[in-house]
Amino acid sequence: MKTKNLAVFAVLAGLMLGLIPQSLARAVTMSPVRIELAADPGKETTGIIKVYNDDTVARTFYLTAAKFENKDESGEPLFVEGKDGIVSWISMQPTVAVPSKESREITFTVNVPVGADPGGYYAAIFASVLPPDPGAGDVALRSDVGTLVLFRVNGLFEEGETILEFNTKDKKKIFNHLPIEFYYRFQNDGKDRALPVGDITIRNTFGGLTKIIAANQGKGNALPESVRKYEVAWITAGGEDVETNYEKAVYPEFKNFGEAVKYQWDNFALGRYSADLQVTVNNDSSRSYAQSTSFWVIPWQLLVVILAVIVLFLLSLLLLLFVIYMYWKRSRRRDYQR
Repeated sequence: MKTKNLAVFAVLAGLMLGLIPQSLARAVTMSPVRIELAADPGKETTGIIKVYNDDTVARTFYLTAAKFENKDESGEPLFVEGKDGIVSWISMQPTVAVPSKESREITFTVNVPVGADPGGYYAAIFASVLPPDPGAGDVALRSDVGTLVLFRVNGLFEEGETILEFNTKDKKKIFNHLPIEFYYRFQNDGKDRALPVGDITIRNTFGGLTKIIAANQGKGNALPESVRKYEVAWITAGGEDVETNYEKAVYPEFKNFGEAVKYQWDNFALGRYSADLQVTVNNDSSRSYAQSTSFWVIPWQLLVVILAVIVLFLLSLLLLLFVIYMYWKRSRRRDYQR
């Protein structure tokens, strides 16, 4: 059995090595990104995908299916080629001819065996410019894009999940500036995918609301009997209470002390903060979970400047008071001499 470690819509390693012409790699796209289907044991259902030919010439695309599972806790899929399991349930035409810059709809059928266990089953349908079984001597590298098929066999099945851990990245507790990254590890003990949705609420030393961050911005599912690690970040300071910047956290590199001070001033955060995670699974209020953590933000470069300004101010004030005192004392002495 061959395995392919791909992200959906990613090209194979051969493309990066220059072994596959880029014109082929760009020749096809598919929609939708994923399809969710369900059927009872012994029944069948159908789905529709659309294949786009982005090339300047007509192309014939080869259609194949593969199972997928989690590669690791990141949620990155591991595609497994083979003819067993849900792959054997999927029926579709093997090829499709698509004129240049046009698209074609493909209907596929999922036939569920009578004895199939209730729960979740997962596959991907790929479209490739190269055949799935290269001839002798050919290099078995293809340019694949695909649509995920999230399938459920209806019936009674186990459900259960828990949050194993919630913390800051590397379990660090003291930071000197934003961004601050969080992660939580979500364990799905059930037989179908679980979708945790909720927020991480950050509060300052006095309990005031500082920021609300979506706990699963990408709406990523945790597959059955697996653990998935979700990562989010508090990136912006001030502004709206709800975090709107969901780009990957980038840590600034300061060339000098002044740059650090300016960055900490523009993204001001100071003191002890608490972060409260709360998620609900599959929109079921009875399946809600919460955990908390805390951390400190101490922008020491900015604090050094502020302290220096305060010291200079106090010294200036003392000097002014001393001058006023000396002037007053001299005035009193002149009055006494008169």
